[in-house]
Amino acid sequence: MSRKISSRALVLLSVIVLLLCLLCVSVSLWFTRLPQPPEPDLAEVDPDVSEAITAARNKVRQQPNNGAVWGRLGMVFFAHDFQGEAERCFAQAERLDPSDGHWPYLRGLSLILTNPDASILCLQRAVERCGDRPLVPRLRLAETLLNQGRLDEAELHLEQARRVEPYNVRVQLGLGRLAVLRGQWRSALEHLDPCTHDAHAQRLAYRLRAEAWTRLGEPDKARLEQKQAAEAPKDHSWPDPFVEDVLLLQRGLPVRLQQAQNLFAQRQAQQAVQLLEETIQRYPQAASARLLLGEFWRHLGRVEQAEQVFAQAVKIDPDSPDAWFRLGCVQAGRGRMREAAESFRRAIDRKPDHADAHVNLGHCLRELGDTAAAADAFRAALRCRPDFERAQAALREMQKSK
Repeated sequence: MSRKISSRALVLLSVIVLLLCLLCVSVSLWFTRLPQPPEPDLAEVDPDVSEAITAARNKVRQQPNNGAVWGRLGMVFFAHDFQGEAERCFAQAERLDPSDGHWPYLRGLSLILTNPDASILCLQRAVERCGDRPLVPRLRLAETLLNQGRLDEAELHLEQARRVEPYNVRVQLGLGRLAVLRGQWRSALEHLDPCTHDAHAQRLAYRLRAEAWTRLGEPDKARLEQKQAAEAPKDHSWPDPFVEDVLLLQRGLPVRLQQAQNLFAQRQAQQAVQLLEETIQRYPQAASARLLLGEFWRHLGRVEQAEQVFAQAVKIDPDSPDAWFRLGCVQAGRGRMREAAESFRRAIDRKPDHADAHVNLGHCLRELGDTAAAADAFRAALRCRPDFERAQAALREMQKSK
C-alpha cells in the first residue's frame, strides 16, 4: 500500500514540476515579447541628462504595460533631442493608453520635420481625443496641413477653431496664411491686421501683409510692411501646455545655469551661488559655470572670490576670450593694471574684434603711462566698432589733455 502511495506521489510531483517548467517558459516568453525601451549610447551625454533618461527607462522596465510611464520616458527623450527614441516611446504609450491625446500629439511633433505625413496622422488622432480643449492640437494640425499645401483640410480645422475662439490671434494668422496661399489678398490683409500687435505673430504677419500689398499693386505700403517686419523682434513661440510639460523635464548644464540666473535676478543670491557651486562640483571642466559664478561674486562686491573663479576659468579654457576679458576687468578694478593689460591682450589674441577688450586695454595702458599705445588701443576699438562711444570719448579726453 505504501509503495502505491509513493508511486502516485511521484507521478503527481512530476506533473507539478512539469507544469511549473511550462509556466516559467510561458512567463519568460511573455516578457521577451514585451517591447524594450530604447537604449541610446549615453557615454558622451551630459551626466544630468543621462541620469534622467536612465531613471525613466528603469520605470518602464518596472511597469512595461503602463502607457503613462512610456509616455514619460518619451517626454524625457524629447526634452533632450532624442527624437527617434521619443517617437518610439510615444507610439507605445498610445498603444497602451489610446484614450490620452498627449501621446499622439507629442508623437506628431517628434515626426513633424522628418515625416510630415505621418505627423499629420498623429495630430489627427490627437484632435479626435482632445477635441477643442485645449485648442492647440487642432491649430498645430491646421498649420502642418498648410505647410503641406493641404489647404481645404486646413480650412476645415481653422474654421472649427474660429467657431470656438473667434478672436484667437493664432487662428487669424492661420486664416491669413490660407488667404495668401489662395491669392485672396484683401482677405489676407483683414485676417492679418490683428496679428501685427501680437508678439507671437507680428513679424510673420508683416511679411505676409507686404506680399499682399505687393500683389495688390501698392509698393509703398508693401515697403512699409517690410520695414516693420525687419524692425520687429523674432516671433515668440505660441503657448503650448504639452510642450511646456516636456520643457519642465529638461536637465543638464545649460538648465542649471539658467536656473542660477533666474534665482539671482529674483534676488536669491545665496541660492544662486549655492547652485553654481554644486554645478562646478558636478561639472568640474565647465568654464561657463565659473564665469557665471564670478559675475555673481563681482555684483555682490566679492572681487577677490570673483578673481579666483575667473582665474580657474582661464585654466580650464585658456582659449576663451570671455574668460580672459572678465579676469582682466577684475584685475583692473583691483588696481593691478599691468596684469589686467596682459589679460586683455590675451582676450584680443583670441578675438581680435573684441572692442571692449581694446578699450579696456587702452585705459590700462594710459594708467601705466603709455599714452601712445593707449591711443592705438582706442583706435583699434573703433575699427572693430566705428560708433563705439567709449572709445570715441577716450580719444577725445586724450586729445584735450595734450
